[in-house]
Amino acid sequence: MYDHQSSNGLHPSAWNGDRLEPVTGFDYDLVDFNLAGVEPVEETIPWQDMTAAFSCVIDWCCQTKDIRMTAGRVHSLALLLWPESAKFSSLTAIAEACSCTKAALSKSLLEFKDAVGLPLSIGKNHHTRQVFAESQRKLVKSNRHSSQTRKIKAAEVV
Repeated sequence: MYDHQSSNGLHPSAWNGDRLEPVTGFDYDLVDFNLAGVEPVEETIPWQDMTAAFSCVIDWCCQTKDIRMTAGRVHSLALLLWPESAKFSSLTAIAEACSCTKAALSKSLLEFKDAVGLPLSIGKNHHTRQVFAESQRKLVKSNRHSSQTRKIKAAEVV
């Protein structure tokens, strides 16, 4: 027998013999349909949308002249999307295996994320890039940027 009260206020419970137990796998869509006539949302993605998205990913991976960089892009995307099952644990490891630089992989991954509107990041907040860029611009304006410091020190040595 179903009891409308729940043990934590969020999930339904039911009597199992002499005690109240949480119900798992509850069909909330069926309740919505029975109460309000709301149809459940279709969870399948149309084939055309899936192939269009897949072709965008393949196109991004293959936009490089070096096949090692293509492999690096594939592995960096895998690290971004599924870090727990990716073959490599960092962009540095991918760069070493693919004989390219971490900066090149990072830049291409950031460009891809911006192009498709993907807000995911590996270890950093997605606003971090804007914060760092603004900090660099402020340092350049105030003549305190590290590149300016190196130029001044080099001039002093001569």
